[in-house]
Amino acid sequence: MPKVTFLVNSYGKPENLWCVLGSLIQQTDPDWNAIVLLNHPDIEVQNRHGRIINAMNNGDGRLSSKVSWDPRFSWDCYWACEWAVDRGLAKGDWICCASDDGYYLPEFVEEMTKSDKDLVICDLLTDKRHLGRRMVMNCLPKREHVDKTNFLVRREKWIGFPHKNTNMAGPSAADGQAVQLMVESGYKWDKIDLPLVVHN
Repeated sequence: MPKVTFLVNSYGKPENLWCVLGSLIQQTDPDWNAIVLLNHPDIEVQNRHGRIINAMNNGDGRLSSKVSWDPRFSWDCYWACEWAVDRGLAKGDWICCASDDGYYLPEFVEEMTKSDKDLVICDLLTDKRHLGRRMVMNCLPKREHVDKTNFLVRREKWIGFPHKNTNMAGPSAADGQAVQLMVESGYKWDKIDLPLVVHN
């Protein structure tokens, strides 16, 4: 069993996978696997995803993919993560709901899995609040401070994203709300005071 299963939601830009999967391959702790959830209806786009994954896999088998597209949910990454967990695809001790536009610093798996808690959060680098300028987000279990890319939850404690975005044209706070619910439900949590993820 790997320490961490990354559920990588990927939409219409397969080329993003070079960055996010490349960052996983460079982890100092190699005990992980990644499942790319192909969230796109076009067969050629799915095939482009597949070619990139095959090229990066290098024979070690840690990278795989599943077509998760469902027209009822469009590109909803929250639904795709839950779909994957419900089907038993996430085998790791920890689950990370990753995005195809994220990048994990090499120490992410090593640092995040040292915890004996149920939920682990790290800081992240983002430009969400200041367009064009990267800044460190000091993340806490509050809805405005968490992105799905920068926390791990133990597989047996997975509750998914109960607060999904119903307006697909607007922002979603499902990431932080899920973490907030876990904390309010009594999950023991840790905070790693390092920006171990770059997002957007």
